Amino acid sequence: MAPDERQQIAEREECTVSRTAFDLAYDELRARWPRSTEEHDVGTPYGPTRVHVYGPADGHPLVLLPGGMATGLVWFANATALGRRFRIHAVDLVGDAGRTERRGMPLRNADDLNVWLDALLDGIGAASAHLCGHSYGAWIAARYGLHAISTTASPISSTDPADGSGDRLAGRQPS
Repeated sequence: MAPDERQQIAEREECTVSRTAFDLAYDELRARWPRSTEEHDVGTPYGPTRVHVYGPADGHPLVLLPGGMATGLVWFANATALGRRFRIHAVDLVGDAGRTERRGMPLRNADDLNVWLDALLDGIGAASAHLCGHSYGAWIAARYGLHAISTTASPISSTDPADGSGDRLAGRQPS
C-alpha cells in the first residue's frame, strides 16, 4: 500500500471516530432535555434544519439560536422554564455543528441567513416569533430582526444558555 493511500485511510478512520464521538455527545446532551421534546427536520433552500421543539403547542414560538460551533441542544438548562411559557424551537444552525444538513443552495453571505430563517419560520408555521440567540446566534437574530421587523415579535436578546438567563426570560429568578 502506498503511503498516500495509508494517509487517506487514516483520515477516513479519524473522521469516522470523530463523527461517532460527536453523535454520542449529541445524544447525551439531547437526553438532558424534557422527555416530550420533539425533533423536526424543517426544509429550507439550504437543506433540512434540525429543530428541537418543546412546550405547549399553542404557546407563542420562541426560536433559540446557539453560538457558533454549538447546537440548539445547548439550551437544555433553560428548556423546562421557557417551555412553560413558550413553544421552544431550538435550532441547529445551517453550516455549523449539529444535525442540520447542508444541501441545496450554498450559504454565501449574511443575507442568505435571513432567507434561511425566513424558510425556517415558514416551516414551523410561525407568523411571528420571539428570537433569542447567544453569540453568533444573537448576531443572526439581530440581523434578522432588522430584515423582518413585522415577524419578529420581541426585542432581540443575547444570553448565555448556561448562566440561567433563560429563567429570567421565562419570568423566574434563577436559583
